[in-house]
Amino acid sequence: TRRSSDLHISCVTLPVMEDHVINDFCIVPAVFQVGMALEAGVHLHGRTQVTLKDLVIPTALLLKNNTENKSINLVIRAGDDEKFMDFELNSIGDKDETVKESWQTHASGRLVMDKPEKMENTHEVPANIKRRCHIEHTLPEFYDFMWKREYGLGPMFQLIEHIWRNDYEACCPLTEYTAPDASGYTMYPVYFDCCIQLMMAIVAWDTPLDIFKTYVPLGCGTFNLYKTSFQKGKKLWCHTDCSKSYSADGP
Repeated sequence: TRRSSDLHISCVTLPVMEDHVINDFCIVPAVFQVGMALEAGVHLHGRTQVTLKDLVIPTALLLKNNTENKSINLVIRAGDDEKFMDFELNSIGDKDETVKESWQTHASGRLVMDKPEKMENTHEVPANIKRRCHIEHTLPEFYDFMWKREYGLGPMFQLIEHIWRNDYEACCPLTEYTAPDASGYTMYPVYFDCCIQLMMAIVAWDTPLDIFKTYVPLGCGTFNLYKTSFQKGKKLWCHTDCSKSYSADGP
């Protein structure tokens, strides 16, 4: 079974995009591309637990300016038993859309829709993690660090409140985003983006500016969505542990 949806994305339809500028380019965050696929899976199958596998992001999805209205196409192909769905997110360039070379793929992967066993999602409490993390960064300090490295994250992406970290691990509480444009999401993608932002406090904080390289996500092996709602007023936390994949000497 093949399903296809045509969408339009711009800073008008998604004002939050104006707050995500990398190296002077307005880039649609990878988490919003992931979010489109997850939303489709939840909508089509009514599942609150979804696993995304083998995500590949070959090219960035750019908005040339604040007024560009980008045409994108989400294609979903379900397996014969509909226990999984492969997806692609494509955009059309300035050429004839009937010509294959005019289309560019920005994300692809597989949604596992087989009814899962109850996924284990218990987690260490933040207080225990904070005891291992003796270095702290305030919100202004962290986002000043990001801006100096060409990550132009505006207020709608500045949801990290305070960071506790060591050389391989970090955690932070998040500000709940309550603007009307977040209400239509199963889980608001900027929360996921903050988890990626948090990695920068570990892998790049001590890197001198003159040798710093911009980091952007190119893929993900497994992404588990355990729960699609949370108790109002309950604090959200990000936790990043790079101990198995990162050392001070490099990846």
